[in-house]
Amino acid sequence: MGIRSEMSFLLEEEKANKKKLEKDKKDAKKKLEDAKRKEIEDRKSELEATKESYIKFKKDVRNKLFSEALTCICTQSINNPTDTEKRLMKNIVTNYVVENGALSLINNSRHPLMVDVKDMVNEYYSKLIENADETNIYTHTIDPITITDFFKDLDKLDDIEDATGTIRARVAMAEEEFVTKNAVDKQNIDTVLKDTNEKIKSAKEGLDNNYSEEVADEVAQEAAKLGKEKIYRINKQPKNLFHEMVTRLAKSALNDEVNRQRFVNENSRLDMFKITESVRCMYTMLEAVSTLKIENVDEKYIKNVLESI
Repeated sequence: MGIRSEMSFLLEEEKANKKKLEKDKKDAKKKLEDAKRKEIEDRKSELEATKESYIKFKKDVRNKLFSEALTCICTQSINNPTDTEKRLMKNIVTNYVVENGALSLINNSRHPLMVDVKDMVNEYYSKLIENADETNIYTHTIDPITITDFFKDLDKLDDIEDATGTIRARVAMAEEEFVTKNAVDKQNIDTVLKDTNEKIKSAKEGLDNNYSEEVADEVAQEAAKLGKEKIYRINKQPKNLFHEMVTRLAKSALNDEVNRQRFVNENSRLDMFKITESVRCMYTMLEAVSTLKIENVDEKYIKNVLESI
């Protein structure tokens, strides 16, 4: 290679190295800018997530306080509630409050007890969010000691015993009416079945004496048809709301897989004790929101409740 060719090669190599160096600098600069941009975006996302967490925390606090208050009222409205009823009631009330929002529900009512509950919820709401930092997600927690104090103060409310007593009496009356009518209906159906069987038996026994085989079959079929019609009319007689809720939940247990697992026992029979227990909790909740004027429990509201079962 000549001197001129070697110089040209060196110049080209130097130019290529310089070009590579410039590219490396640009790449490094871009990488640094991208890293800073990502850091800013991550920080922004973190701040937004923390802000959303704080908003959700405040909503959860109010829902928690009102749910606990309403659960306490409803549970005290059941005579000697079982552990299952306590658990069911808590689930029913919590779902109801989360779905509708504590703030809206509290503001709906002007019942004296609810006015006191509203004041107490607001007081403890302020206490629970007082030390929460909007920018620190780890402070968005509900203090259990403050919740315990909330329960203690809740028990001291003057009108709570009167309200729970009223609700308890209405639930007991509705359930007693259901039990009585159920027993009467069962007795009437048993009577119809007995009469029907006797008529069918009488028709068959008269086959050798007064009836031809064809006439005996007609008499037996007519007796069976009349028996079914009488039982249908008994089952279609007006029921109170508690009774209707039991009937609907029982039907749901036969048609819905989730409810079948809950309410059909190992012998493939409906567990009426469990069904009635669940309805007792649902009906207590219904009487509570009506008595406390949280909801306008009119015909439309009741229809929606029944359709949801």
